[in-house]
Amino acid sequence: GGGRVFHEKRGADDKQFKLYVRQGFKGAERLLVDPDGLAGADGAPRAIAFFQASNNGRLVAYAVADGGAQEAALHVMDVATGKDVMAPIARVHGGHVSWLPDDSGFFYTRLQALTAGAPETDKYKRATAFLHRMQGGAADMAVVTAGGDALPKIAAEEMPLVAAVAGTRWVLAMPANGVQKEIELHAAPLGKASAAKLAWRRLFGRESQVTGFAIHGDDLYLLSHLNASRYKVLRTSLSRPDVALADVVVAPGEEVIDRIVAARDGLYIQSRDATAGKLYRLPYAKDAQP
Repeated sequence: GGGRVFHEKRGADDKQFKLYVRQGFKGAERLLVDPDGLAGADGAPRAIAFFQASNNGRLVAYAVADGGAQEAALHVMDVATGKDVMAPIARVHGGHVSWLPDDSGFFYTRLQALTAGAPETDKYKRATAFLHRMQGGAADMAVVTAGGDALPKIAAEEMPLVAAVAGTRWVLAMPANGVQKEIELHAAPLGKASAAKLAWRRLFGRESQVTGFAIHGDDLYLLSHLNASRYKVLRTSLSRPDVALADVVVAPGEEVIDRIVAARDGLYIQSRDATAGKLYRLPYAKDAQP
């Protein structure tokens, strides 16, 4: 957004990667976050766990972790001034921040605060995905809680990830389950993101053996190995999903399909033919071929 390019870089004498910004690829880079200068009073090293710029490039969310910890403190910086614009949020996990399309807020995932005497292993149970609003001063709204009774129901040990989908009217929720590749996905109307309870609908479950997805308008593209050991690409509707009746837009073949990504000019498909990688573009026309 705004032509700004954000990147991390570590020089030969740097202990940690630093976060920089530049105006366009040829612009002069400017240092935004130097973890070496953020070391705690005890001298413990800190590192940038992840970062995500807002859609217009005016703000950047960045998470700082202590001594290799899996949880981090989430900050938001005004890129022009280099100053943080809110108090950091502790116990953020998952390497994931998703800005709303108008940059008025973002979704993030946070670990629970352990009560006195609770087992240390409980830290990674019942995590919650929140919506933070940049203005208004309201408390962050819990959107999905692992192990809760509200929809979508996900296991207490899973990590709820919530994201707004640019160019669509949907917000998605996906429970991350360790290293399992197969996913499940839920959707709710983005326009009701401020409602007390989002009306979540289950799009598909792990029984569909989907390992990746891409969205263009109301079309939901799925990468699945159900009855397809080298994978296939399916297309169904976000508003009325039905994996069993989905169109097969790329049938299984000799190549292994690794990944799909939606772009403005078509669906990009990455595959492997033995040791050679290949890239195809599938136009969005219903009868198009890659």
